[in-house]
Amino acid sequence: MEKTKVVLNEKMSFGINQVIASYNGKIITEENSIVSGSLPSGDRFEGVCKSPTKGHSTFTIRKKPEKIFTLDDYQNTKSLTEYQKNFLINQIKNKKNILVVGGTGTGKTTFLNALLNELKYTEDRVFIIEEVEELICSVENKVSYLVTDFVSALDLAKSAMRQRPDRIIMGELRYGHEVEELLKLWNTGHSGGFATTHANGSEEGLERLEELLSEVSETPRQKLIGRAIDVIVSVVRQKTEDGRTIRRINEIIEVVRYDKKEKEYILNKIKEE
Repeated sequence: MEKTKVVLNEKMSFGINQVIASYNGKIITEENSIVSGSLPSGDRFEGVCKSPTKGHSTFTIRKKPEKIFTLDDYQNTKSLTEYQKNFLINQIKNKKNILVVGGTGTGKTTFLNALLNELKYTEDRVFIIEEVEELICSVENKVSYLVTDFVSALDLAKSAMRQRPDRIIMGELRYGHEVEELLKLWNTGHSGGFATTHANGSEEGLERLEELLSEVSETPRQKLIGRAIDVIVSVVRQKTEDGRTIRRINEIIEVVRYDKKEKEYILNKIKEE
């Protein structure tokens, strides 16, 4: 992070928010004072205006990566071991469903792009759903869709069933209905998908899915989770001794199944042999 020494007054800051809102088909009002969207470059934009900011409009731009950080790159920077890399490559080849978890800013999307990069070695038809255009996939046979104010991730997931996908990728899991639909799809002939969600660890990722599914069903859905999720990758952000920020793979677990009798997930932590 660097200081630009550029200071924008309220008129300039609000004007930028208005332009980006218009580009994304939105109008800023007191009732709709948050601008979530993207720039023409595809960079992510998040702005807040009007009353919530006390008259001082703000915005943040999250730039897209200039290049894909591959699994080999993760290994070269010692963020991923060779054993972990080979395990993930084999899981992708075998069409296992992979969930990437981590806190805000840990690099979940960046790692998801590294997984997507491995799909170029397949001939699979890939269906991608995301809220903001951040995922990079060089597969020739792909369909990419963005969630809008009028078309939800759930709508797009249902549409995927009619478009013969081999793999379904969802940028981030936020709501119960979309989680339920995606896990059902992954579990009924459309395996080999990837997704991310906010969680501070691998097992916490399973709890996060349970919490989201509880929004739409009073019936526990651990069996569905245990059948649909094959691998969970936990990504963390850490400070080095010299003050640098690094992102690394903290843990990889294989979800074997959910044991209904013992009421627990049977997990296999991936470690060096």
